[in-house]
Amino acid sequence: DPDNVRFRQTRINWLQAKGDFKAAKTAIDELLEKADDDRSVASELLFQRAGLLQSMGKHAQAVADANKAFEYANVTRKPGDDGTYDPEAVNGRAYIIARAAAASQVSDEELGKAYEDMLELIRFWHVNLDSFAAETESLGPSLSFRYNELMFLDTFAYVRLQAGEPQEALRDFNRCLAMCEHLTALAKNNARNLGEGETMRRMIRQLAETRAVILHHRGETYRRLGN
Repeated sequence: DPDNVRFRQTRINWLQAKGDFKAAKTAIDELLEKADDDRSVASELLFQRAGLLQSMGKHAQAVADANKAFEYANVTRKPGDDGTYDPEAVNGRAYIIARAAAASQVSDEELGKAYEDMLELIRFWHVNLDSFAAETESLGPSLSFRYNELMFLDTFAYVRLQAGEPQEALRDFNRCLAMCEHLTALAKNNARNLGEGETMRRMIRQLAETRAVILHHRGETYRRLGN
């Protein structure tokens, strides 16, 4: 079905993973031309294009797309502001800005906004390693919710690294790895439950990939610290 947006987005991800950035960008540009009337879809596509642009080394354009996605989706930067507070969108934009900062292609002002946004998000989400471990013991069905918490802390740590706080970032990355190990153990335990096996196996694979990213981020932090 050539008009199925989800299928075409998946195909774009495949093209990007294959390294065919030109074909991927052409495909997503075509989708965006047709999505103007549906701003929620356009916002999602802009975030996807931002990730693609960063794979191409075009970080400034990626940040511009992320900002436009915020505008389209009417996303607010703080809970309680007029509009929609979307933690995943806040997290996504902050990570794009942090990656741009790592490539020295974003302003200090943009990086400062990302820092403030993630600090607010971490507070709002009550990210705490001790409470995280205690609460997840009996929350098998909520693993995806807790996975978001892990992603948020990883992004905040990466923003902190770019903002000149490598020691604090290292502490947070270590917390992320502990959270990752805890969720993996929980997913393996729940994989034995009737009807949850395949879902939990997918979660375990996803956590393994996430752990690789966190280790890469921690490696950058050690390098910044001269270790």
